[in-house]
Amino acid sequence: MVESGRVVGILRRNDLVRALAEGHRDAPISGAMCRDCTAVKDTDSLTQTLETMRQRDCASVPVVADGPIIGLLTLENVSEVLMVNAALSHGHSQWNDPRP
Repeated sequence: MVESGRVVGILRRNDLVRALAEGHRDAPISGAMCRDCTAVKDTDSLTQTLETMRQRDCASVPVVADGPIIGLLTLENVSEVLMVNAALSHGHSQWNDPRP
């Protein structure tokens, strides 16, 4: 959620599910969102950002550049990048074909 051009919170999946399960179907997002998962800057280091996400128990955070939101960083995205990089670093240029 953005107020006066500033990110003030994010509606996480578990927040949404909890609000719906509690019968708050028509409640405003501001009542269910997490205000601890505030934005990180595009210039912040990945290490610093991951530590912030861990400390705040946020699996996703908005990314801003001089104010406006430019993206969303998720732990799932970071894991995917790490897996792809690990696979590429093992250096097989061809798929292993199990056929004889």
